[in-house]
Amino acid sequence: MIRALSDGRRRSLLRVLHGSGGLDTAELARRVTRGNATARDDACTDADVVAVDIYHRHLPVLADAGLVAVDREGVAAVTDRGAAVAASLDEFEAAVS
Repeated sequence: MIRALSDGRRRSLLRVLHGSGGLDTAELARRVTRGNATARDDACTDADVVAVDIYHRHLPVLADAGLVAVDREGVAAVTDRGAAVAASLDEFEAAVS
């Protein structure tokens, strides 16, 4: 869980997915790169590069922590555990900063 939440991009993905009902990696990348994520994220704004990074690097870590589930089509959605964590992200970030 700590590994999953230690990265600002993963925290942003969890925020974006929370309440979305599920998004594919292309839409996740579009939302992250157009500013729906926090300013603390890494600065890469190329949606194609970000989508590959999300799919291969970030979603597996979030899934391993039980925070998201990804179906065979690549659509990610928060789990119940992920929803509870997403609701507490601001408190988490305040505590660790």
